[in-house]
Amino acid sequence: MILRPSTLFKYHKDLVNRKYDLLFLSSSDRRKLDPKGPSVKLITAIVELKRRNPGFSGVRIALPISHAFGI
Repeated sequence: MILRPSTLFKYHKDLVNRKYDLLFLSSSDRRKLDPKGPSVKLITAIVELKRRNPGFSGVRIALPISHAFGI
């Protein structure tokens, strides 16, 4: 794989910015950067759908959930 110097500089700049973001943000702001899990309503809907239809696979559960919640 061949990389251009501009690609390496951009990657380095992104790493430096990320480091300083984490270094100078307060602890409450740092928590905002963390990924959030699914909402309680979404988990409840998945559990209820699986309880009503025990033979459903992950794909058959995911399709109606994605339409209902717009995920």
